[in-house]
Amino acid sequence: DSIPEILDIHKVYPNPFNPNVTISYNLPKSEHININIYDISGEIVTNLTSNFQYAGSYTIEWNANGFPSGIYIVAIKTKSKILTKKLMLLK
Repeated sequence: DSIPEILDIHKVYPNPFNPNVTISYNLPKSEHININIYDISGEIVTNLTSNFQYAGSYTIEWNANGFPSGIYIVAIKTKSKILTKKLMLLK
């Protein structure tokens, strides 16, 4: 596999989702990464990961069972950048 050139949320699917969503992202260099899910008011509802990862392409899944329908934001944070993408949970 090749190393991605940019930090990117590659794909979020399905979106809208119920109750599982898969988030694919690219990490161009090895570093510590945090992936959080926020509700529409900006409160963190869950942390999907907070660890060191090597450069590459990854997928992570969020099971939103027990969360109400609505708009959520996935945020991927590295030392130098934050990326966000809107998610819609429909029950």
